[in-house]
Amino acid sequence: MAVVAIALILALTNWRAAPAGVDAPPGVFSAQRAMRTLAGIARVPHPSGSGAHAEVRAQLVRELAAQGWSPQVQSSFSIGTDHYTAGMVHNIVARLPGSRPGKALLLVAHYDTVPVSPGAADDGAAVAAIIEGLRALRAGASVRNDIIVLFSDGEEVNSLGAEAFVQAHPWARDVGLALNFEYRGNGGPMLLFETSPGNAQLIGGLRTLQRVHANSLMYEVYRFLGNPTDMGAFRRAGMAGLNFAAIEGAHRYHSEQDTPSALDQAALQQHGDSLLALARHFGDADLSALAGGDSVYFDLAGRWLMAYPAAWATAITVLVLCALAGVLVLAVRKGEARPWRTLLAALAWLPLLALLAGLVHLAWLAGGQLQAERELARFLKDSYWYLGSACLLACGGAMLMLRWLGRWLRVLELTLGAALVWGALLLAATVAAPGATFVLAWPLAALLLSVAWLLCGAVRPAARPALQFFGLLPALLLMTPLIATLHAALPPAMLAVCVLPIVLTMGLCSAALAAWPRWCGAALLAAGVLLLGVAGRAGGFDAANPRPVHLDYVQQDGEPGPVWTSEDAEMHPWAAAILGAGARQHVLPDLYPGYDVKQWAGKGEDLRLPQPVIEIDSVSAAGEGRRIVLRVHSQRNAPHLAVELEGDGVLQASVNGRVYSSDARDNWRLDAYGMGAQPLRVELLTRRAHPVSVHVTDTTYGLPPGVAATRPVGVMSRPGGWSDRMMAVRVRSID
Repeated sequence: MAVVAIALILALTNWRAAPAGVDAPPGVFSAQRAMRTLAGIARVPHPSGSGAHAEVRAQLVRELAAQGWSPQVQSSFSIGTDHYTAGMVHNIVARLPGSRPGKALLLVAHYDTVPVSPGAADDGAAVAAIIEGLRALRAGASVRNDIIVLFSDGEEVNSLGAEAFVQAHPWARDVGLALNFEYRGNGGPMLLFETSPGNAQLIGGLRTLQRVHANSLMYEVYRFLGNPTDMGAFRRAGMAGLNFAAIEGAHRYHSEQDTPSALDQAALQQHGDSLLALARHFGDADLSALAGGDSVYFDLAGRWLMAYPAAWATAITVLVLCALAGVLVLAVRKGEARPWRTLLAALAWLPLLALLAGLVHLAWLAGGQLQAERELARFLKDSYWYLGSACLLACGGAMLMLRWLGRWLRVLELTLGAALVWGALLLAATVAAPGATFVLAWPLAALLLSVAWLLCGAVRPAARPALQFFGLLPALLLMTPLIATLHAALPPAMLAVCVLPIVLTMGLCSAALAAWPRWCGAALLAAGVLLLGVAGRAGGFDAANPRPVHLDYVQQDGEPGPVWTSEDAEMHPWAAAILGAGARQHVLPDLYPGYDVKQWAGKGEDLRLPQPVIEIDSVSAAGEGRRIVLRVHSQRNAPHLAVELEGDGVLQASVNGRVYSSDARDNWRLDAYGMGAQPLRVELLTRRAHPVSVHVTDTTYGLPPGVAATRPVGVMSRPGGWSDRMMAVRVRSID
């Protein structure tokens, strides 16, 4: 047990780096020096197009100029690839010439935030790390390649700034490699979660890192989740790239609590050390010769990076499956396993996986019932209590099931049955996701070698536990951090997914678990239930961990007039008092066209917000439909302007003379950011020629000062940004 504990500690806790002080040597990255920059960046939320955003931009330009750079601001109108967003963005770019001409290294972080968050981690920490890293880089020997810095605007609104850079900035064609840095929490190691195709040489560069946290399974999972970052724009432009993110502490992500004081400085130091090492390595590499094959790669305890060509994955799978067949034959010939019983054991593991995953999901729901506000379970700050409960429940349940199956099946049959499941998953991964094969192939290979040795050799009884541990060590080293990473990466409601690798690993441990006392399974199960109760009670809200509350003010020209709205299933007393006793819950199509979520709505005071302007330039026949040209703008310099068409589908649309959408849409919408008072010229080709309504909403962030001042301690705006808004709505009909 001591050896297992050491392995777990190595796998989970070795990434932390002591933050270097402000007196660190010039060529060393200092987290505390970076924190000085971050303090100015993350004072208040600064979403794209806001006044605070312009102040942060001016600060970053000053800091780069103070280091001797010649920063530029690239102002450009950009259209997102989803064709639902557009806007005016202001990227900050700077270039440090290298010692020899050639391709440039691009360092990227975004400097905009969501409307409710100061963005200390997302992505102020990455911006500050780049500034401090550049200072340390310039303190040493110069590198051969040009270094281009891009502080992108509009990442939070579909990467508008990154799109503008690759489409309109002349330096984009000089880029040989892009390194993008993100945060989806406020701590944890900086994980490599995405690479460009043909990544073999890029992965080789990771060996220069003192602490490396990377595996090709993360990219396979990321492709499935599809969360967009700026790297998507670089990838579509054909650039080679590496995409990094720290993902622990996600309960502070996109929230008021993403502040400098909440940032884990050990994570910032590890981030900066990695950034500086990569900048030095790739700054001296030949970036014009990065093309190559893909790699399967993974780290061991954050210290050693293992990598081999992805083309080997098929051969490795074949060898492991042949070894599995050989061990099965050997076990049958030795009389230690019966063929049909082994197959039955394999089939038993499948419903066991489903059963235990279902048990943990029910436990998650039950934990929500133990909270005062169960519908807010996704905002839990203490989700690691739930992970601990899930691990105990899964392990205890698996041990009890193994004991029960042991009445009919031998221990080796259970082990080899689990190995058959691993083999089937390995085969599937080889076909569908070769990057994921390492996490199945090497634990299975080690187990088979251990079992074959036990079957063939004269192993003394005292040595059997050591040999069994050898067979399980790869599974522990690879699966333990995988479980933690899955938990940090996935929403808390998907906790049951973490059960799958736990139970799979328990299957390989069947022989070792058979030696444990019978009461252990029941004890683990009871401990899991007890921890579940602790998790449910710990998940409440207080001054340090305030309850998220949704509240918006919407003023429409005409009916229903000014109203307060809230999406919360059960209103907090503070919000209920603002909405008034007459508030009721219903869908609000006049205020939110095409949005069918029920909201509480109550009459509000008329704040006399200036309404957005809608000017119809022309309406003309176009086949069976019409061509409508209109101009809209905000009188409040609002950072967000939304245009929606109700009553007909749109076949084509252009905005400010550029194609915005060319596919037929029944619910057409434009979200424009950072336009201020600048007009938008919108040209629409509708499907039919009949009356339509144009809804225009301009949005400013923050509640009226008098209302905001009444917010009680223990209450914050809902994370994500779609809360604490003042919206002015105008509707115009076109006959």
